Amino acid sequence: MREREPGTVILGESEMPRFAPDPAMAERRLGFYARNGARTAGYDTEMFGVVYKTLYWAPAPVDDSKLMEQHRFIYRKTFTPERYARYVRIPLPPGAAPGEKVPWEQ
Repeated sequence: MREREPGTVILGESEMPRFAPDPAMAERRLGFYARNGARTAGYDTEMFGVVYKTLYWAPAPVDDSKLMEQHRFIYRKTFTPERYARYVRIPLPPGAAPGEKVPWEQ
């Protein structure tokens, strides 16, 4: 994808190890993404009770506020305003506990 869309910022999320059912696997995933050029944003997110590290691929660092703006845009276009307000937190406030896990398709 990076080769086909040079200069495009690619956004990703990976489950936060501390909250993951398998923390060791979540750590391995983050390592894999880092080895493959992912940068870690300065904010975490929560979607439907699952906490994520925010990752992105870009030719240069991207300001967190600009990244968050696009991150929010994606989820606001995906979910109704009610579902977004209830189940999406971008950013997740530091130290905040995740909410109840809810299947996103409900």
